[in-house]
Amino acid sequence: MKNLKLKSLLAAAVLLSSASAFAVQVTLITDGLYSASGTFYNKIKVDTATWNWDGAVLTQTGSLSSTQSVGPTPLLTDNTTGMVIDTTANTTTATSYTCTEGTFLGGVGAHGCWNLSLGGDFVLNSTAAYNVGGDANCVNVTVLGDDVAGGGPRTPGTASGGSCDPQGAMAYANWNIALDNTGVNGGFLIISSTTIAGCAGGTTKNAACGDTTYMKLQAIPVPAAVWLFGSGLGLLGLARRRMSASA
Repeated sequence: MKNLKLKSLLAAAVLLSSASAFAVQVTLITDGLYSASGTFYNKIKVDTATWNWDGAVLTQTGSLSSTQSVGPTPLLTDNTTGMVIDTTANTTTATSYTCTEGTFLGGVGAHGCWNLSLGGDFVLNSTAAYNVGGDANCVNVTVLGDDVAGGGPRTPGTASGGSCDPQGAMAYANWNIALDNTGVNGGFLIISSTTIAGCAGGTTKNAACGDTTYMKLQAIPVPAAVWLFGSGLGLLGLARRRMSASA
């Protein structure tokens, strides 16, 4: 019976240690982008999600709303749930996505989420369907009235093709790992849609950084009790040897 209990404890310890070795829970610190002119914008975020990083794939559980603004005026908001950014396969998918238009572009006769010109009346006449067929990257815009399409609508990431509208801007094209020291307790992860070092790590204006998306996350520090549990594995090994010797 004692051997059975010891084996159960060892098995649980191995599962815990292996899980922590291959996945790290992280907190989203910065969700930002560089505009076409190279100006950096730190989006205002409402993040109720948990995030996990396995060294290649960033997985969101829950929801995130991130708002781009021009000064104090909102431009648009990306709303995602269940997003998965795969930096190896170069894909970004989600369980659901919508883009909420702000007030800035309407004042100049445009709609950023759907990539439209609003015509002479500055009134949005068109409609859009999101998550078509259960695909968060599938958006279909129906252009109506005097609205004019300027390209594809905004999606979270990877283009879907088929009956979906051609993709416009991507909200989360974060496919390059600029920094990953999440193996250190409390370390950081930076992913970016560019390989240019100045765009991936800095927040100063750089025209070469135009249309770059950027995310910075921090590994959640592991409580000391977990480290004590890990070190306790050695004590379990010692106990096992003593039990074998006395058997």
